[in-house]
Amino acid sequence: MVKNYVTKTKLRCCMTMVSLGLPGITVAVLGYTTNSWILCMSVLSIGIGFRAAIYIGHIGTVYDIAPSYSGTVYGFVSTIGNLSGFITPLLASALTKHDPHDVRGWRNLFWLSSGFYMAAALAFPLLVNQGPANFETENTQGYQLIGNEDFTIDAKNIRNCQDTHYFTCEQIVPDFIIQDL
Repeated sequence: MVKNYVTKTKLRCCMTMVSLGLPGITVAVLGYTTNSWILCMSVLSIGIGFRAAIYIGHIGTVYDIAPSYSGTVYGFVSTIGNLSGFITPLLASALTKHDPHDVRGWRNLFWLSSGFYMAAALAFPLLVNQGPANFETENTQGYQLIGNEDFTIDAKNIRNCQDTHYFTCEQIVPDFIIQDL
């Protein structure tokens, strides 16, 4: 990326496809590894290992979209992503008909999971917007620090972290509360 071989958008899309596509394949294979627990654990470990690319992929996109609100946006994204933790046990119970030894039901669940992985891997490059969100660029009003009325900086300087003679980017000033002008 430093030598401009690949753009940030293409790198994020590629890593998202790796972090979702390859685990999608391993999840589909997982349903057919019923004879050997070692093979099952190996396939599962490989799939989870490729999930590490997600940090360069779609998780990094949150910071590109909303650097000032990345915590809030990431919390929203994680809430939606973690809904599967509530839905999957119900779905597994329905597909296996409450029989944990129903191999066909588990294979159907793994194929369904694989389909969701693949759909997400293909949808991300098509739907991702790497530019700042509208709410990120709308707020251009100045801010004032209470307790020091003559000190005013604008939102652009806050986002770009410009050092001033009052503080540097590394300092945290807990005594003052930032409020809109």
